[in-house]
Amino acid sequence: MADKGSTTVSYKAFCMDGMQPTAIPDSVWPMPDMAGNDLTAPGAPIFDASVFRFAGDEGIGLCICLHHNVVDAFGFAEIAKLWARNMDSPERLTPIPTRDGPDRLRRHLSADLEITSSKSLDALFASHPEYSRIPPNLPSEFHPCVCKVFGIPVSQVQSIKNQLSGLASTTPTTNAVVCALIWSAITRSRARRNPNLLNQTSRLVTAVNGRPRINADLSGEGEPFLANLVLYAMAAIPASDLDVSTEKGRTQVLAKICDAISQSQAHSQINSRSIGEVYNLVERVGHHGNIHVGWDLFSSQDLTITSWSDLDLYQADFGVGLGKPDCVRVPCSQADGVGLILPRKRSASTNGRSEMVEIMVMLRDDDMNVLEDIWDDLLLRERHVTIEARAET
Repeated sequence: MADKGSTTVSYKAFCMDGMQPTAIPDSVWPMPDMAGNDLTAPGAPIFDASVFRFAGDEGIGLCICLHHNVVDAFGFAEIAKLWARNMDSPERLTPIPTRDGPDRLRRHLSADLEITSSKSLDALFASHPEYSRIPPNLPSEFHPCVCKVFGIPVSQVQSIKNQLSGLASTTPTTNAVVCALIWSAITRSRARRNPNLLNQTSRLVTAVNGRPRINADLSGEGEPFLANLVLYAMAAIPASDLDVSTEKGRTQVLAKICDAISQSQAHSQINSRSIGEVYNLVERVGHHGNIHVGWDLFSSQDLTITSWSDLDLYQADFGVGLGKPDCVRVPCSQADGVGLILPRKRSASTNGRSEMVEIMVMLRDDDMNVLEDIWDDLLLRERHVTIEARAET
């Protein structure tokens, strides 16, 4: 594990600014975030790690890199927690599960693979618009993008969920509410620069862990499936319907957005049968380079969100002298319209502050400037609504 020395800034100073990922020097990471096409070739590195110290010895940082073609977020978290357990109890070392791979997944999907094998490749692509044969149109130039972590108190999210009771088809999850709020806010910030966006449809693509959709054994204790098993859910709404800025009809609009998100992620949409279809699609295409995403990556129209909120990385105890992480961050890259709900630090209060849901957003720099104001206004308005609701009860 590489020792990357010390930062010039103290841990306390990092925290005062919200521990923004861009404030963490690139030099402390064991490898660059975009290491080139060599990472897709046989023999490419799949794991690397480094450690660094904050100025004044206020703490240390552990940086872990794992190849996304080998593990997904769930697999990454399981390996990190296993590492922590082995450091905390070195007398009871637990090896990394070795039963992973296509054979194990194929066994669990065998019945569905047999049924879906009769579908043509055209039919499989038609059933899964989240994938496409057509590569994305690259712009002639890329606008500078930035990254920022936004937060919303869990208490405010719960208040919104209470307001949506009876309006949404099903009670939305915390993640669904956060996704709805950030999708709306980003669309409004983009429309400020490009009003024509309001005449188009915006798509929200969320990552879904396929393990519990196939078999609980794949995510259970003992030998969880560590390899990449992420599926994509796609919700689409006219951009003009994503505006929840006005009080009139605000909760109705938010309920509609949450419904679209919940329906896209429903078990009726993503289950072992649909996962079997994706498995067949990938096998028949032959090479991953022949499959592309089915949404627009570069037009400042669509949004992708992955959630790490339930990975429990804050519970990874590295033992005496190190303990549990105080802050978990993910490196960001130049991307427009990518969000990641960060791992939840679940506690009643932290230094007098309420528990927060944090989401890291990557966006065009001009849209980000607008988004910051929109998000601040949204939090202030929701705080007033929460206070009024409490006063009425």
